[in-house]
Amino acid sequence: MDRHYQCAKKYSFDPIVRVTSDNPLVDPEIIDLAVEKYEKGGFDMVTTCNKRSFPYGISVEVFSFDALKKSWNNAVLYSEREHVILYIQNKKIILKYII
Repeated sequence: MDRHYQCAKKYSFDPIVRVTSDNPLVDPEIIDLAVEKYEKGGFDMVTTCNKRSFPYGISVEVFSFDALKKSWNNAVLYSEREHVILYIQNKKIILKYII
């Protein structure tokens, strides 16, 4: 999480679009859909991961810098500090799933 937070802070990224290395071939239209839902919905995070909207390997997360900052400041569990969005999911910050 620290790498994501420090990078987003340094370059003023907001929102943050996260595509992991084990999902390198996400369709750009799915990324655009996630960003659009994020921008229109007033959510802290939009994801295709929690309620599997698409097949494995096509995952994207869009989340606010504020949600990442809250995670970085408040996460205590090792698992929440290691996994970028786990604190957001565990604390049930406002989530939206792509259907």
